[in-house]
Order: sequence, then C-alpha cells, then structure tokens
Amino acid sequence: MFKLAVLFGVAVSVSLLWLGGVCIYSSRIGWENLLTLHPFELSAFVGAAIAPVAVLWLVIGFIYYGVVVRRQSTALHLLLLQARRSSDNTEKIMQSMIEMLQQTKYGSKPKTESDKNDDVDVPSLNLPGSKDFDKNQKLWDSVQEPTLSLKSNVKSDE
Repeated sequence: MFKLAVLFGVAVSVSLLWLGGVCIYSSRIGWENLLTLHPFELSAFVGAAIAPVAVLWLVIGFIYYGVVVRRQSTALHLLLLQARRSSDNTEKIMQSMIEMLQQTKYGSKPKTESDKNDDVDVPSLNLPGSKDFDKNQKLWDSVQEPTLSLKSNVKSDE
C-alpha cells in the first residue's frame, strides 16, 4: 500500500511539473499569441501539452489495476484454502459421527463380516409396514410435540 501511495505521489508531482512547464512555455510565447492561433493549431498545442500526462496516468492506472487484481487473487486463493480446510474438517466430523452411530448400532463389539454386509450407503425408504417405520415415526412425533406445545403456549393479542 505504501508503494502505491509513493507511486501516486510521484505521478501527481510529475503531472504538476509538466503542466507548470507548459504554463511557463505558454507565458513565454504569450497568451495573446495562443488565442490568435487557428483552432486546429490550438488543439494540437493543447493535445501536445496534455498527452504526456494522460499517458502517465494511463500507465499508473494499469499498474494500480494489476496490484488490485493480484490482491484479489491472493484473497480468493486464501478463501479456497480455507474452504478446503473446512471441507476436510467436515469430512472428519462426519466420519467420526458415522463411527459413533455404528458403535451405537453394534455396541462396542467389532463389526463382523455379516454386519458389514448389512451396511447400505443409500438410506432406507422407511415405508409403512417396514421394521424401522414405527420407530422413526415415534421419533419424529417426539421431535414435533415440543413445537406444538410452544405454539399452544403463545398468547395472542386478539
């Protein structure tokens, strides 16, 4: 950031020196003589006076743009690394949760070959009549009951 401030300071100084030199040159020629020039001659003089300053600021703009893009690239790279770490942590947490669920399901005994075959990666449908449907329905009802009781405890202003 300090380098950019120095760069802008130098650019402003060079611009002011150049325009000051143009003003000194114009005063030596005489302001009245500049006003007697034809429009195309006057525009050429003004263009020659301003073009170097415009080119200088164009170069400064490109340098500034490059610095900003580099900073944004670095910030996006750091965000990507953070997302990767978060993803790795989430994966570790999910793996530990799966292990805890498996330990709960099988107790503390190690899984046998038949237990490994029982594990299915896709969730079961829990259709009515299946062995887990009633258990899951009771669990779902117990989760929903407190919310129903909260709604009934809310007093209305009517």
